[in-house]
Amino acid sequence: MMHRYSAVLFDFDGTLADTAKDVWDSVRYGFGKNGLSIPDNYAADDRNLAKLNEQIVAELYPGSPEALGRQVAADVAHHYRNLNTYPRTQLYPYIKELLSALRAAQIPTGILSNKSHTSLGRILKEKGWLDYFDSYRGTLDSDNDTLGKVDRLRNYMAAFDTSDAVYIGDSAGDVEAAKANGLYVIGAVSSLGKTAFCMQMADQLARQGRDVLVFSLEMMAWELMARSISRESFLLDTSARRRMAKTARGVLDGRRWSQYTTQEKAHLDAARDAYAAYAGHIYFREGDHETGLDYIQSEVARHIAETGEKPVVLIDYLQIIAPVDVHFTDKQNLDRIVCALKKMSRQYELTVFAISSFNRENYNLEVSMNAFKESGGIDYSADVLLGLQARGAGRPGFQIDEEKRKDPRELELKILKNRSAALGQPISLRYYPAFSCFMEG
Repeated sequence: MMHRYSAVLFDFDGTLADTAKDVWDSVRYGFGKNGLSIPDNYAADDRNLAKLNEQIVAELYPGSPEALGRQVAADVAHHYRNLNTYPRTQLYPYIKELLSALRAAQIPTGILSNKSHTSLGRILKEKGWLDYFDSYRGTLDSDNDTLGKVDRLRNYMAAFDTSDAVYIGDSAGDVEAAKANGLYVIGAVSSLGKTAFCMQMADQLARQGRDVLVFSLEMMAWELMARSISRESFLLDTSARRRMAKTARGVLDGRRWSQYTTQEKAHLDAARDAYAAYAGHIYFREGDHETGLDYIQSEVARHIAETGEKPVVLIDYLQIIAPVDVHFTDKQNLDRIVCALKKMSRQYELTVFAISSFNRENYNLEVSMNAFKESGGIDYSADVLLGLQARGAGRPGFQIDEEKRKDPRELELKILKNRSAALGQPISLRYYPAFSCFMEG
């Protein structure tokens, strides 16, 4: 069954329509009016249209005054917005059929383009394409437009009042704009290693200099930090059978320290130092069943205001967040929580990772979208949906409890949904539960 998006938004040039020939006509007009020309081989490469007109002038006429470039750009814009009749602008093959199908399915559609609003409106009207779209927005309406495409897309999506729209474009900028507003959800059966996986990922992001704001609604911050030090001790251990590595309990239990050898203590010191090198980018917020959306949103806003950095947000886990309304069912509350987190990711242009539990009915089955079905609207609202499962799940005779007893556990990470890229193949992982450590393979 195909996913039904609540709105479909498009870029225009290069996505819906081939506009290159008419754009080149306006560029030639602007150059010609100022006594300049464009070589045919230069105009034959449509990638040059991605450049500013001032940049094209500087490339073709090195040393020319900046004022000339600005005048050419103004003349190009005037021609394209007011004089060009767009005779050679055409929709790509099957685009009309796609737009007609979306209309028939009553799925709202829109356009977000870097063109001027005036030009885009003229093209849609003259070509008879206005009826295909609920709205459109051109963003070059004034010389004071300083918003980036991420901001433009966020504002435009907000106008549709939906957290489940898909944006279709043809450039890296379009992809980055879509990805910047994202909600990632990872699910797995109980006690398989969801938290350990996400904290290892958080530590890796911190090691790269990214702030990570962790909302831990089950575990204490010192427990998570001890797990990270334990993992570092495991990764640093080159001894036979890794006898120097310590578990989280071995890190925390002071009674054991008196029995450690000098070498063991030095090894733990090295593990602590390895963690300390990036721990300054990990920010913990402890919570419980009374921790609600208002607190999460206010702490995100406070972090941005105080540090000037937009953090990656990790929530462990969704089903513990306090209900929005005590009169709602669990599913209704989770629907609203997921939508609110999605909107928060758009509002602040940040990535949110949320951990989710699975239905018990799916414990021995291969991970799929069905595992999230009774957990609110996760499968609809998430931009990326990940499932962590034991290798062999769903096969005859598979028992999840037996797989949990293995050391290391043989797991797989499956991408169940990805709005911005292909799903790819499952990623094989080895999980060492005593040390909260994942390795590929």
